[in-house]
Amino acid sequence: MGVGLLLAGFIVIIFGLTVVKVTRGDYEPPLGEASE
Repeated sequence: MGVGLLLAGFIVIIFGLTVVKVTRGDYEPPLGEASE
């Protein structure tokens, strides 16, 4: 397992969570803390 693959998976997860928040109308600018 390469580091690139791990990084790609991490990006996909973050991107997916962002899309879900936007589609739910829950989007707020990040304040430096990760909130679920």
